[in-house]
Amino acid sequence: MKISVMQVCDYYTDTSASRAEIYAEIRDEAVLAEALDYNSFLVAEHHFSDYGIVTSPLILLSWLSQSSSKIGLGTGVTVANFRDPRILAGEIGLLSSLIENRLEIGLGSGFLPNEYAHLELSLDDKRTVFDESYEVIKRLLTEERVSYEGRHFSFEELTLNTERVSKGRVHLRTAVMSKEGIVKCAASGKSVIYAPYASFSNFNEIEQISTQIAQSSTDSSLIPQDHMLTMHCVIAETDEEAKAAAQPAFDVFMNTRLFAPKIPFASFYENSLCLVGSRASVREKLKKLRRWGVDHLLLCFNFGRMPKDRVEYSMREVARLAG
Repeated sequence: MKISVMQVCDYYTDTSASRAEIYAEIRDEAVLAEALDYNSFLVAEHHFSDYGIVTSPLILLSWLSQSSSKIGLGTGVTVANFRDPRILAGEIGLLSSLIENRLEIGLGSGFLPNEYAHLELSLDDKRTVFDESYEVIKRLLTEERVSYEGRHFSFEELTLNTERVSKGRVHLRTAVMSKEGIVKCAASGKSVIYAPYASFSNFNEIEQISTQIAQSSTDSSLIPQDHMLTMHCVIAETDEEAKAAAQPAFDVFMNTRLFAPKIPFASFYENSLCLVGSRASVREKLKKLRRWGVDHLLLCFNFGRMPKDRVEYSMREVARLAG
């Protein structure tokens, strides 16, 4: 099972750290992830609130590549609906060449109403816009010449002025919230990024979804499937210590979701929709995830003002458990 790191890049105006210092902290976390042999390091895109302060993940990844040499660098996610897919495909192709086959792109439609409102976009057709954007981006990255006729995008034959993507060179994934959507996307040939805390009732549902994903997945594409299961992770000497460290950070993180549903920590923790606990507790969950066929685990260690030493401790412990 591959394990990667997710950085939500949240920021809080009442903190003493500047945004520049937060970006440096993100870089340091990527450097540590590479030293600990994590598979990849992903960053999120958000706009117009402190829920996330990375407005252009590809720019940040280009900067992070200067401090790393082998770890995969990616987005979790880039919001496809906010860009012309022809431009975004070209930027992805360029960055893939610059960082030498380490690029892992997660694409999403976005889910925060305030972002859509400020950009004067409609949420009503976000799914169909995303589906067309994904198709355009994928084809432009893998085909020499592309024309397209859709509801939202139409253009005559064109080609990107960047290299085409060969098999395995770029991982392209789509973020999905619902259980039905996860299975549907996998069946259509897409790789998915999914977070149980967003729509699952309990930890055991991961086994059911993993089985359905395995049964429905197809790997005939030039961009192979590689599904990511996302979870928050806090490890401490005891379960109670880990819970005590996780709860205030999770509450702060949820409180920045001003325009999205809040998830109570009690539900999050008691239903085991996270990896929060002692080494022994987390080890047992990792064993179950492997047994259930989870191929790639994406862990969020740094959220809600989690102290840096706590973040690094959890990262090191997971690396030991995985090794």
